[in-house]
Amino acid sequence: MAAGAEHATHIAMARDLCCKASLRHDAGERFPEPETAMANHYSTEIAREVAPDAVQGYGGYGFVSRLGADRAVYAVERIYRESKGPAIYEGTHGIQKWMIARHMFGRW
Repeated sequence: MAAGAEHATHIAMARDLCCKASLRHDAGERFPEPETAMANHYSTEIAREVAPDAVQGYGGYGFVSRLGADRAVYAVERIYRESKGPAIYEGTHGIQKWMIARHMFGRW
């Protein structure tokens, strides 16, 4: 139960970071890089942390995309598979961390 509450808290924090970056962009800021980097980095890390736990919670069904004659879809397998992608195609975590640190220490 504690892991579920912890995951829910981290997911809410990631969602808030994404909303903050989106609001700053919508307000007309050219490119809110620090907030965007934080949202990207943190959301990707949380997705990679939470998805395997969801698969484990479903047991063997966590790795099945469709099951039986009714072809019911299990979204957990897709979520697990897609949680790996952003770390690869949205830039390396090293670059994201560098952008965040550069902003924090005033070398922006």
